[in-house]
Amino acid sequence: MEKSFAQWKKQCLNKADLSKKGAVDEAIEHVVSLLNSREEYFTTSSCSGRVILIDGHSVAIDSGFRNSGLTVGKKGKIITAVRSTHGLEVPLSHDGTLLLPQEYITYLTQVANQKMEENHRRIFRFYQNLHSALLTEKLQRVQIQDPHDAPETEKGTDEEEEKEERKKTSVYKRRRKREQHETDGCHGDGDCSVPGLEDCLDLFT
Repeated sequence: MEKSFAQWKKQCLNKADLSKKGAVDEAIEHVVSLLNSREEYFTTSSCSGRVILIDGHSVAIDSGFRNSGLTVGKKGKIITAVRSTHGLEVPLSHDGTLLLPQEYITYLTQVANQKMEENHRRIFRFYQNLHSALLTEKLQRVQIQDPHDAPETEKGTDEEEEKEERKKTSVYKRRRKREQHETDGCHGDGDCSVPGLEDCLDLFT
C-alpha cells in the first residue's frame, strides 16, 4: 500500500539527524520550523551556509564558502530544493605546496565571512516572503470553504499561529541585529581596508 504523505512526513521528521552538527543551524531554524508546522510541507535537509577547509588526500586544499539551502517535501508534488547561488571555492595548495601568500588567505577569509553575513540576510528575506505566501495560501483555502462548515475556533487558531510567527520573526530580527553589531569593524590585527565583495568576485570564476 502506498504510504500517505502524513506517514512519510512523520517518518522523515522522526529520523535521527545524521549531519556532522547533529542539529538544525540556528540561522535557518525559524524557516525549518515554519515549513514543518504546515500540514502540506516538511523539510528533509537544511543548511545556513558553511565556511570550510578541506584537505583533499593531502594533495590539495580547497577552501571557501558553501551556499545555503533547503530540501522540502510538498504534499502531492515531488521534493523541491531551494539553494542560494553565491558560493565560493578556491584551491589553496597543489602537491603539498601553498599557492597563495598568507595575506591573500586572510583576504579570502574576510570574503567568506562577508558571504556568510549576506547569506543570513537572504535567509531572513526568504523567511519573510515564505511566511507571507503561506499565510495567503491558507487564507485562500479558508475563503473557498463554506463558512458554516468551518469550526468556530478556526479564526482564533489562525490568529494565534500568526502571533506566534510574528514573535519568532521579532526574536530573529533582534538576534540578527546583535550579530551584526558584534561583527561590525575589523577583528584581529589585519588591515580592515578590504576591497568590496562584488569588485573581487571575478578572481574566483
